[in-house]
Amino acid sequence: TDPIIDARLADGSRVAVCSPPAAPATAITIRRFGGRAFTIEELTACGSLPAAVVEAAGAVLGAERNLLISGGTGSGKTTLLGALVSLLPPEGRVISIEDTLELRLDRANGLRFEARGLAGRGVTIRDLVRHSLRHRPDHIVVGEVRGAEAADLLQALNTGHGGSLATVHANNAPAALSRLATCAMQASDALPWTVVCRGVVEGIEAFIH
Repeated sequence: TDPIIDARLADGSRVAVCSPPAAPATAITIRRFGGRAFTIEELTACGSLPAAVVEAAGAVLGAERNLLISGGTGSGKTTLLGALVSLLPPEGRVISIEDTLELRLDRANGLRFEARGLAGRGVTIRDLVRHSLRHRPDHIVVGEVRGAEAADLLQALNTGHGGSLATVHANNAPAALSRLATCAMQASDALPWTVVCRGVVEGIEAFIH
């Protein structure tokens, strides 16, 4: 049996298991998700999201500009991402792409895609970013960019999918842009570094850290 297991429980929680010989003893971590997503109003009321940021983000997304959210582990990137999705034009088709389904798309014209790590026939985030373009999205939302999918995302952001959002792990805003470019370079068909950096600059028009 596989010593490393990543699965979903019946209530939607995610469980990660690492057992011998990969670890001295079995380690189990369960990540539970809330019953509903926080709204913009709730995040503002509790002081987590300044009203000025909401106004700026609304202007950015309303003008179909792309926004990148960065921060450390547990900083609330996904919570903020889920709230900001509500600022997108209601008539637009939104496709969310995640490693683990967490975002809730409260709209009729929305699709949720989730990666799968099945041996030999897995579906990666990069696969889903590429596939999402066949569904004619107006806006693409990537729960977390961490690898080669950044290359395909940048191409999408620069070819008519404005008002898209994504998150990335980074310690500060400049590092977030560098991280996005570094992830794009992991693609086997990556473009030269200077071209990738230009794609980041042209594709990401605002960011929140």
